[in-house]
Amino acid sequence: MGETEKTEQSEAVRQKFIAMRKKAIAALEARGAVLPCARCGNPDFVVTEGYSAIPSRGEHAGAVNLGEIIPTITTICVKCGAVYQHAIGILNPELKDLGEPQPPGKEEQP
Repeated sequence: MGETEKTEQSEAVRQKFIAMRKKAIAALEARGAVLPCARCGNPDFVVTEGYSAIPSRGEHAGAVNLGEIIPTITTICVKCGAVYQHAIGILNPELKDLGEPQPPGKEEQP
């Protein structure tokens, strides 16, 4: 794969992460997840790119258990660093349809 193709693929992955983040923020707001940080009271959070995977065994109603993981959206308080995870399947099952983007630098090989 040439450098131009790698750059284009990296940009496509980045755009997928951005789309997922926007949908995650909208889903959190629609569900009323707008309270300030429980630890320090700060109202400002960032949503990480992509999703995190919580190791899992068994069924979790509505949590979209993908075999051995539960995909989550992670938010982080910008003041104290408290980390919160939200199950994608509970927030918005549509978010799981964005696929499994690879982190930048880890793009799928043909």
